Amino acid sequence: MIIRYILIVILWLTLTGCGSERIVNKIDLVHTIGYDQIGDNIKASILVGDYKEKETMSATMYVANARSELGLMPALNTKTMGALEYGQLDMLIFGKDYARTGVEAVMNNLCHDPKISTRMQLAVADREAYDLLKASQVSQNSFLLSSLLRQNMKEGNLPEHNFHIALYDYYGKGRDLFAPYLIMEQNQAKLDGLALFRRDKYITHISLNQALLLKLLLQNARNGSYRLQLQLQENRKSETVLQINSSKVSYKFIKQKRSPLVSIQLDITAHIEDMPQASEDQQAQQFRELENKVRKQLTTDLEKFIALCKDKRVDPMGLSDYVLRHTKQIRNAGTEHPAFTEEIHVNLNILETGYGQ
Repeated sequence: MIIRYILIVILWLTLTGCGSERIVNKIDLVHTIGYDQIGDNIKASILVGDYKEKETMSATMYVANARSELGLMPALNTKTMGALEYGQLDMLIFGKDYARTGVEAVMNNLCHDPKISTRMQLAVADREAYDLLKASQVSQNSFLLSSLLRQNMKEGNLPEHNFHIALYDYYGKGRDLFAPYLIMEQNQAKLDGLALFRRDKYITHISLNQALLLKLLLQNARNGSYRLQLQLQENRKSETVLQINSSKVSYKFIKQKRSPLVSIQLDITAHIEDMPQASEDQQAQQFRELENKVRKQLTTDLEKFIALCKDKRVDPMGLSDYVLRHTKQIRNAGTEHPAFTEEIHVNLNILETGYGQ
């Protein structure tokens, strides 16, 4: 019995070793992929991680064109030494022109592929996705762009986002897809806000400042910085930065005769950096006045942001979804974006103020 057990273990180890050798030698791991619309054709660009030595990696780029999304993968396979494997795909970028025509085909294909990780990041480029992948290849880091986004979600203004959230927004009723918006600056990729979609089509993009407003409306945040102009007592404006320490958002549905009301409560703890010394708001007795000014400005900006989304007929917050879930009559009517009004209440607590020179 012991001899039989030993033979089984030896056989298992042998098979495991063979499996590892096959992976290293016969497949290419795709880490980043980009889609572009080039005339009547679609161009796909991929970055493949090249593990030359232990704990070191470089990036190899391949490009292919086809008449449809279905023809891209076979075309790319004709250019690689190993079979393409998408199990480690960590970043998907849509070029702006492609995103405008609609991303339905790609979203449908990826959501049916069990190998695709739901933690994968999505983004829209202000140009061809190819350009951003090329910049990543120069840096020899096929995870450069996905790492950039995750850092800005953890420490900056980006709301938490990944493929799982994107699928929920894309297929959900009463909500719309959004994704980070990337540009090129001095031959390097740079985050420049968020791209907003209506159904599967890119509509517009918003700034990083507005991205923080969306973040505050979507989740309880512990980071982010908001630039704002304050009217000082000397009848002049001064720019300052509100640094978010923590925030909490809650929604309340209020039924009304004409249309429902969505009441949004935001509780924010923050501090202000670099207030000019010339401002009388530095004085202790006027500190609450400063706090009130910031609260009013933030409330106004949140109202303007929601109005912008309504004007563009996009709903990255999922407010329509919230109304639909609370109103059976509207939900049964078959509409995705019911009529409703909203009110915003901001409770702001400024802990400390940093003073500039």
